Amino acid sequence: MFRRGADRPARRRCRCPRLCHPLRAVRRGRTGERGGAPLRWSHPDAEGELPCYAVNVVDSTAAGDAFVGGLLCCLAELEAAADRIEHLIAELPRLHAMLRFAAACGALTVTRRGSFAAMPTSDEVPAFMAQQA
Repeated sequence: MFRRGADRPARRRCRCPRLCHPLRAVRRGRTGERGGAPLRWSHPDAEGELPCYAVNVVDSTAAGDAFVGGLLCCLAELEAAADRIEHLIAELPRLHAMLRFAAACGALTVTRRGSFAAMPTSDEVPAFMAQQA
């Protein structure tokens, strides 16, 4: 459990700085809610908001895992090395497309029960995004 205020532990320094990057993306929701609050992203040099997909939340167990998996899939397709990730901030349309793909992965996942079984396939994500456009 995270604590706030003075009781909150100090943030630890990353022991693997090449793996830890200052890009953050946040979307919070609850089971039973209909998603749709904006996805907020921030970086020391820029920040923004993107609309999320509005879906009926059944089980949020693997939402973050699906989001990160979708983002990593996009980075792998770019063959992005750690030094190239920094340049994505200068390419906002590409960054936004990657975050929207990751958000679609998370959105599809929360519409199903379970964790691994709830993960979308590579065919489901683009179809879902096209349907939601």
